[in-house]
Amino acid sequence: MYKEMKCKKCRKAILNESEVKQFVDAHNSKFDSDPEECDSIRNGTNVYLTTYKLPAWLLDQIDAENWTKGKIHCPHCQNKIGTFDHIGGQKCSCAKYELAPISFVKSKIDLIKNGTSL
Repeated sequence: MYKEMKCKKCRKAILNESEVKQFVDAHNSKFDSDPEECDSIRNGTNVYLTTYKLPAWLLDQIDAENWTKGKIHCPHCQNKIGTFDHIGGQKCSCAKYELAPISFVKSKIDLIKNGTSL
């Protein structure tokens, strides 16, 4: 499992271990579980987060947009690292599941596994 998430640009921690444990895949299953036969999971470029127990910096960004939709920026360097959409109701590529409203772009973040340092 993962112990934290860092911004790939500034390398500063963004989410701690308890927050990273809330990640889900495109089917709202626990992130890093066995891949299913859906391109959104097998080739996914995003990791998703539910709205349960969000960190203050992320709540501030979502509140600023009145819980509609917008971009997520690193709280340290302001690099764009993801998006949120509470009105769109987007579905995964197999169209069976609705995506979680908050997504982080994998190429913009580093997910640090337990037992490693970066």
